[in-house]
Amino acid sequence: MANSGLNLEHNMVRPSSV
Repeated sequence: MANSGLNLEHNMVRPSSV
């Protein structure tokens, strides 16, 4: 979870990482 930008985009598609 070092990539904040990537996490943000993935959060929209995969709200499971956070």
